[in-house]
Amino acid sequence: MIGHQPIIKMRMSRKKPASVFVWCGKSKTARDWHRWVGSMPEVEIPEGENIEALDLRWAVGLTVMISGEESRVQKAFEQFMKAKAGWVIASVGKRTIDSKGVFHAFN
Repeated sequence: MIGHQPIIKMRMSRKKPASVFVWCGKSKTARDWHRWVGSMPEVEIPEGENIEALDLRWAVGLTVMISGEESRVQKAFEQFMKAKAGWVIASVGKRTIDSKGVFHAFN
């Protein structure tokens, strides 16, 4: 996982981002999002990384938006739910699912 360490630092200083974008696959900015003032945190879960084994405690209570390849997005959605993220939104193409029932489910 790439890009979550600055979020951990924020959380340790009692701050939290309004939301976090998670890419299941390659991200262009996950490595350095924190260098730009006002940027949205971005985390990359590289291909081949075991989503079920990730330590997602940094996401507790946060709004997490996930995108990428469908089967990996579905796994990430489930893991962020287990980690007790505040609101989890997953989107693949025109299909979106979320933990609050606002959006329709994957078919």
